Amino acid sequence: MKKMRKLGIAVNNMMNEKIAYTFATGFLLFGHAGYILIFFFLGVRPMMIINIFSVLFYIAMLMLNMKTQRYQLILMLEVVEIVIHAIAGLYYMGWDAGFQLFLICVSTIPFFASFKKRRYPLMLAGVDMAIFLSARILAYEWAAPYHNNDSKVMTALYIYNAMASIIVIVYISSYNIFVRELMATRMKKKNEHLQRLATIDPLTELFNRRAMMEYIKIIDKKASAEKLNYNICIADIDDFKKINDTYGHDAGDEVLKVVSSIFIKEVPSEGYVCRWGGEEIMFAMPPGNDDMAIVIAERIRAAIEAHEFDIDGKKIHVTMTFGVCRVRPEENYDSGITRADKRLYDGKRSGKNMVVAV
Repeated sequence: MKKMRKLGIAVNNMMNEKIAYTFATGFLLFGHAGYILIFFFLGVRPMMIINIFSVLFYIAMLMLNMKTQRYQLILMLEVVEIVIHAIAGLYYMGWDAGFQLFLICVSTIPFFASFKKRRYPLMLAGVDMAIFLSARILAYEWAAPYHNNDSKVMTALYIYNAMASIIVIVYISSYNIFVRELMATRMKKKNEHLQRLATIDPLTELFNRRAMMEYIKIIDKKASAEKLNYNICIADIDDFKKINDTYGHDAGDEVLKVVSSIFIKEVPSEGYVCRWGGEEIMFAMPPGNDDMAIVIAERIRAAIEAHEFDIDGKKIHVTMTFGVCRVRPEENYDSGITRADKRLYDGKRSGKNMVVAV
C-alpha cells in the first residue's frame, strides 16, 4: 500500500511537468498555425512553407513529449526552431516586422533547463544575443524581399510578434514559479515522510518510544508548572510469546495491530499512545481528571478481552495487563514510568488481565 502511495505521488509530479511542457509546445504549435494564415493572406509563400514545417515539427515534439521525459532535449530543439524562424522572418519580412523579439525572449529559456554545467546556459544565451546583434547590424536596413509597405500591416505583424514574445516570457516565468512550488511540495512531502519515520511505529502506526518521551517531557513540564498530577499507563499483551510460537509472527503482528487500533479508539485526543517496546503499549494523559487513566485502561482491557481474533480461520481471545501510575508534580517522569512498569508486572504476577493502579 505504501509503495502504491509513493508511486502515485511520483506519477502526479511527473504529470505536472508533462502538462507544463505539453502546454508550452501546444502554444507554439497554435502560434505557428496562426502564422500560416497570416503569411497566406500576406502572400509570403516562403514563410508560409516554413511555418507548415514548424507546425509538423511541434506535432512531433508533442508526440515525443507524450512518450518520453526528455524535456530538456525537447526544450532545446524548440529554442533552435524559434531562432531559425526568427532569422527567416527577418530575412523575408525585415526588421520592422518584429521577429527579432523572439531572439530576446529565448535567451532566458536555457536558464530553466537542467544542465549539468552552470556555464552552458550563459554560453547559449551569449550565442543567442550574438545572433541578435548580428541580425541588428545586417537586417536593420536589409531590403527584405517580402517587406510590406503598408505601415498598418507591419504594425499589426509587429504587435502579433511582440505579444507572442511576451507570452513566452510570462509562461517561462510562470513555469519557474511552478517548478519552485513543485520542489517545495516535494520537499515538504519528503520532510513529512521523514518526520513520520522518526515518530511513528510502522507496524502499529502508534507513536514510537522516542516520540513518546518527548510528549511525556512536555506533559511533565506543564504539570510541574501547574502543580497538577498526570497519568502514565503501560500495558502488555498477556502470553504474547505463546501467540507467536503457536500461530506465527504474522499472527502476532495482526494481534498488535488490532490491539493498537483499540487504544487509538479509546484514548481521548488529548492523550498520547505509543508502542513502548515489543508487545508493550503506553499511553499518557495530561493533567486533569486523576481517575480518567484508570477508566480508560479498564475500557481498553474489556474491549480487548471481548474481541474475537481471527487467525487463519481460528478464533482466539487475547488479554492485556495494565499498570497505571499517577505522577505527582514534585515527581520525575522517570520514576513515574518505573512505578507504572512495576504495577504492570504486579498485575502479571497476580493473574494477568487486570488494571493495577494502587
